[in-house]
Amino acid sequence: MVEALADEVGEFADGVRLGQKVPFGEQRGIFEYAVDLFDQRTIQRMEQHFRLLLAGAVAEPDRPVWQLPMLTEAE
Repeated sequence: MVEALADEVGEFADGVRLGQKVPFGEQRGIFEYAVDLFDQRTIQRMEQHFRLLLAGAVAEPDRPVWQLPMLTEAE
């Protein structure tokens, strides 16, 4: 299966880009990163933080972004 990366890809850190794929009408996020700068575990943590941020925004859409949760309770 061939999936094209969306036209809009945001770079939010040096060597890390976040984009989306839309295979068969389903949206999926994708992280692209420089393997010489980041290991897979670091990117997985970034993904977890991003998911928490998105979940917080969906749960409380009127809450300012800087007040949304981004860290796990352990962190």
